[in-house]
Amino acid sequence: MKEILEEKGVTKQFTDKLSFVIEKLSYTFFESKGKYKIPDVFFTLSNKCGDLVTAYVASNSLYNKENKKVINYLGINPKWLNRELKEVLATVCHELCHVYENTYIHIPRGAYHDKQWEQLMLDCGLKPIYMNKSKTGVATQIIEGGEFDSFANSFKEEFGEDYFNLVEYSTEIENQLRKNIEGIEDIPRADNADKQRKKYNRNKTKYVCPSCECKLWGKAGLDIYCNTCDCDFTEVENEEDD
Repeated sequence: MKEILEEKGVTKQFTDKLSFVIEKLSYTFFESKGKYKIPDVFFTLSNKCGDLVTAYVASNSLYNKENKKVINYLGINPKWLNRELKEVLATVCHELCHVYENTYIHIPRGAYHDKQWEQLMLDCGLKPIYMNKSKTGVATQIIEGGEFDSFANSFKEEFGEDYFNLVEYSTEIENQLRKNIEGIEDIPRADNADKQRKKYNRNKTKYVCPSCECKLWGKAGLDIYCNTCDCDFTEVENEEDD
């Protein structure tokens, strides 16, 4: 599969496209305003983020032995790439604000979103919407008529709504492919490729720490705190364990 993707240039296309987005965001919202340039970031698609997490940054988690630099790790959930382009761009900018703060200001505890990060967001034209009291769960709202709104509209107009070429594979996408692409039935497929993922009807509710991804189960509505990461557990929909 890796060879097929590389032959078609899919992985390189995505890497180049995301790199271009990061460069554009860095210049538009940081360098042109007298701030530092966003440093090198190692990014990857990761469906281990959990259903509710669109992306995350692991501060100073990698070290490049060649140039002796510490690098931030950016994981993007492919599930959330299949949204409006403006929302995806806002998510990337949200994470770059974390990278900027981690590198040039300070590293907050756990998954906490502090005042310095919030100000970086507002400077970009993005408004944080806090989902819990501990400020570990945050949604990103584009300020209508603001600088980011203008940037995203121009980007969409120039590069198109379907700028990113990779999204999470789904039965819905496969059904659409079979309707529109002649000969797809001839492509070799696993004998259980159409099997739906089994859902378990548990009485217990699943909770996940958004930082260390520690999982536990209990009754619904529990207020659970991760002492290691200093943040709240997030209640998620029950699913089959890997």
